[in-house]
Amino acid sequence: MSFYDTAWAIATMVSRRSYEEMRLLVDDRVPYPHISYVGRPVKEYVLHIPLPDRLVPFDLRENMIVKWRVFKACVAHEAGHAYLTDPLIYEPWRYGKDDKLSSFTINLIEDYRVESFLASKWAGLGGDLALANAVAYLRFHPLDRFDDELKRIMAATVSKVFIGTIKGNPSKGEKRTIEEISRILDGVKWTNKPKALISAAERIYGELSRYGQPDALQSYPVIPHHDGRSSSIFFSSTILNDDGDADKVLREALSKLSLGDLAEKIFGSEANSEANYVFHNEELRRRRDEETLKLYQRDKLNFLSIGFPKSDYSEYLRVKRRVGRVIRSILSTLAMVKTDYEEEPHQRAGLIDLHEAVQAVASESSRSDIFKQLERSASSSAWAILIDASESLLASKDTLKEVSVCLAEVANGLMPQHSWGLYVFSDVLMILKDFEERYDRRVKSRLGNLMVGGATYLPDALKATSKRILRLPQSYKVMVVVTDGQPHGYENIVEETEKTVKEVEKSGVTLIAIGVRSTKPKRYFRNFCYVNSFEDLARNFVRLYYSITQWF
Repeated sequence: MSFYDTAWAIATMVSRRSYEEMRLLVDDRVPYPHISYVGRPVKEYVLHIPLPDRLVPFDLRENMIVKWRVFKACVAHEAGHAYLTDPLIYEPWRYGKDDKLSSFTINLIEDYRVESFLASKWAGLGGDLALANAVAYLRFHPLDRFDDELKRIMAATVSKVFIGTIKGNPSKGEKRTIEEISRILDGVKWTNKPKALISAAERIYGELSRYGQPDALQSYPVIPHHDGRSSSIFFSSTILNDDGDADKVLREALSKLSLGDLAEKIFGSEANSEANYVFHNEELRRRRDEETLKLYQRDKLNFLSIGFPKSDYSEYLRVKRRVGRVIRSILSTLAMVKTDYEEEPHQRAGLIDLHEAVQAVASESSRSDIFKQLERSASSSAWAILIDASESLLASKDTLKEVSVCLAEVANGLMPQHSWGLYVFSDVLMILKDFEERYDRRVKSRLGNLMVGGATYLPDALKATSKRILRLPQSYKVMVVVTDGQPHGYENIVEETEKTVKEVEKSGVTLIAIGVRSTKPKRYFRNFCYVNSFEDLARNFVRLYYSITQWF
């Protein structure tokens, strides 16, 4: 199971939201875990989760159990907000209040509700949260580091509420404030009534306001720590406590969530096996991706980069739903075309079918359809599908996604998974599916995160993919290029396109262009069809497939 698959499993279990209600972005571009709410009322929940290495300090990045448990904790935490939190109920209350202090108050309430809910429902996730909170505590600066009263009370409150202990010695007044805020939070952790939550927010805001104005406050402490930087005014970029404190802090954090009996299991053999398994699989996947990229010889091409798109499985599902009718229509039509190299019985000419001949003689029949013919298979071919993603072709990224999903689903319905590859190109080449990859959720997720833009490096796309397809064992090789036929981006690119097309055809690859609202591809490609719309593309793809199977 990959990081992405695990995150989806946790997110759907905790949030109780469907794939189409929730988006999950897990990659190295995410600076810190957070959730975005889209729509009024909220119609979509977007969970942003960094990769595990981004979630722990540098001195813990070799500890796979810590990384893995903190990663799961962050996914569960944000998914818990997708289930419990309605950010709109606080908007009227926030009017006229300080933005930073009111945000801290709301986060404090909602984070406390979420963690209480998670620990009560799933002890394992509760253990993950306790470990993540303990790691945050070990990074906390002590109270005597802060010369501002408001910063001190914020740090002390978060530490006490989520971990059960404070790094430093708060004053008597600070202790009374922390105890009062804790009582308020305990009073609303199981409620979903807006009036009760707003009342709690008002009281906590009032308690905190007594410690000064937050004019200079740039950030506030949140646990698990995710301020987006390696260090902030509240947290160090490394562990500040010695090893002897770690076990004690973890037990405090578990006890705070009423999970004290899990202390021995957090770093047990089962946790170790799970972490080793997941990170081993991720490492194998990373190596496979590296080996795949080597097949495309970037150093001999003009592309700015060659790589894989990021993942967005929810968007793939939305796009598939939009184009579902077209996909079903194509597959239904193409089901009539044989995709196996097989014997066709009951023919009047061809190779004699001994079984049929014996039956005809035994029955003294005058039948003449005792022959069989071999029909050549479309599945003995390899297909590379290239889609022009430059701005000159597609008006929007939605159109690009629809075309890509449609062609991917059709190709998957027609051919074995290792017989087709799918790419989009502009001045970069994006590998949606290499021939060696299965058409699984990982590949489908790439289809949901495609972008439009850049120049049209058509000859480079042809070179990269033709060299890849020529490595395959299939007898017949076809490249379908969806483009407007306007290569541009560097000097002499038109001449280079003409030269490359001839070279690819000489190598034995059949080239076919689908011109999108343009006949310009006819200048370069002998085999060409014109389409004016997405539906037109679908219809012409059917005709194209029929024609190609006849050539074979």
